[in-house]
Amino acid sequence: MAVGTYSKLTVLEMHNRPNWWRVWVNRNPVSPPIRLPGSHDGLMPTTKSECWDGGTGGMCNDFPYSFRDVSIAHAPGGDWQQLTDG
Repeated sequence: MAVGTYSKLTVLEMHNRPNWWRVWVNRNPVSPPIRLPGSHDGLMPTTKSECWDGGTGGMCNDFPYSFRDVSIAHAPGGDWQQLTDG
């Protein structure tokens, strides 16, 4: 992906399948259904990034990133609403 390119990342609980989730990039599914026991009505949405040095003991890579137009699905499968407190 080129520098300055934006992608839409979605992690969404599947409609009519409590505790089953999928990852989407640019509105395309990129993962199989993933079972997360106890996750239905039990997770709070977060956005974060991590860095790993590959176990070399060196420094992590430096990369800029940003979030924009963050929305939260208030029901499995959708019902998106703009994040207003975060």
